[in-house]
Amino acid sequence: DPKAVVPVLMRAWNDGEENEKRAAHSALLLVHPVGTALLPTLLPQLESEDINVRTRVAGLISELGPDAAGAEETLVRGVRRSAAAGEPDPALLVALASLGEAGWAAAFAELENTSPATLKGESWPMAVMRLVNISGLSMLTAKLEHPSASVRAGALEALTVLGDRARSAARHIPELMDDPEPAVRARAWLAAGACGVAPERMLARLEKGIHDPNPDVQRAVVTGIARLGKAARPAVPKLIEALEAEDPILKLAAVRALGAMGSDGEIAAAPLADKIAGASPELQVELLSALASIGTGAAPELPKLLVLGESDQAVVRRAFLDAVGRFRAGGKAAIPGIERCLKDPDPGVRATAIQARVAVEPESESAVQVAVAGLEDADVTVRQAAAEALGRLEERGRPGEARLFSMLASPTDREAARHALRAIHPTSVPSLLEALAHSDWGIREMAVDALARLGKDAKDAVAVLEKAMREDPSEEVKRASRRALRRIREG
Repeated sequence: DPKAVVPVLMRAWNDGEENEKRAAHSALLLVHPVGTALLPTLLPQLESEDINVRTRVAGLISELGPDAAGAEETLVRGVRRSAAAGEPDPALLVALASLGEAGWAAAFAELENTSPATLKGESWPMAVMRLVNISGLSMLTAKLEHPSASVRAGALEALTVLGDRARSAARHIPELMDDPEPAVRARAWLAAGACGVAPERMLARLEKGIHDPNPDVQRAVVTGIARLGKAARPAVPKLIEALEAEDPILKLAAVRALGAMGSDGEIAAAPLADKIAGASPELQVELLSALASIGTGAAPELPKLLVLGESDQAVVRRAFLDAVGRFRAGGKAAIPGIERCLKDPDPGVRATAIQARVAVEPESESAVQVAVAGLEDADVTVRQAAAEALGRLEERGRPGEARLFSMLASPTDREAARHALRAIHPTSVPSLLEALAHSDWGIREMAVDALARLGKDAKDAVAVLEKAMREDPSEEVKRASRRALRRIREG
């Protein structure tokens, strides 16, 4: 009798030892029918003053999902209380959304009674909308035609989060870009970019959207266009215009949109670089990120950026170095600045400087030595960056071979060293034989693969490989050893 069992399980769940709580939790999920047996016992606990009790009950309801329909009223009361106290309780929000249609309907009912002028993205109904899953797609599509602007906005919020999974709703979105309510227009642009509205349908409305009287809509237009990536190339002139906006949020959105186009945004490189001087450190980082995305096409703007290598903000110095590295050979003029950053007190700056030095001049012996020296840095982040840089050089990174082998002994350095060694194709048979005795099967496999590449030059490894083929605990290493022996013997 579930009615008799539930109180016993609840006592164990609330008061038992940890193992008993886990067992009771599992058992409660098996008690049916939920509506008559479990919910009457659970729901009062959602109103407990103890946050741990509320969170535990909300977690159980989340796992029950739609089977717990009937809990929505209690959950809504709890969410409202927590929202009034400062912030909606995340566990209660998840539980409400997990109910499926019953929970979503409760959020839509709240939206229907909310004026679009006071609608806020952080409100609890909108938070529930961001948790709607794909099974609610048909409901969301229908709500796009609801007479309440707040309901339409809520549906668009949910579709934006669903993104590509909501492509079937995309054809209904463009007309909402012309909605009378700014809250709807703004979210329609965001949903359009996320759900895959055809680029030509978005671009056809760009002129009107970017000059919308509402600043939130203008920002959403630019953000939505950014989701198009390379397909947004026809929008570049308008996005460049937006760089002149007084609204810092709109300007930031335009920077990100131009960066999202990658190399197709090359014509925006000069306007972006022109904004560097006098920009806040936060905006400088975004501008550098956009220029880095454009890549080698932005390299001619390097003279405007060099001063940022000496910024008093480490985050700006890192962004500068990252951009320079993405310019490849076009970043050679920054080598003196890069080399100053190799001694920077910030480990992140030193790590990025090593990678930039190798990226702008990979053929240079001095760049290789910079990466090798980085393997000795006191900071693990720098050592890992140096190993990665050597790996990108492939065989040209072999001057770091001995140090990379020694890094295999360090748990923090091991993975970076293994990947780098695999990439550079090491040639030291004694070091590879030593690696074959490592406890990590991935390192042993790397060593076997490297010996296979050496062919007849690895004949001294035959006996060890024969033993590995028979006795290694890893089937992958056994198979690799078999292949290696065949290649060595075939010469």
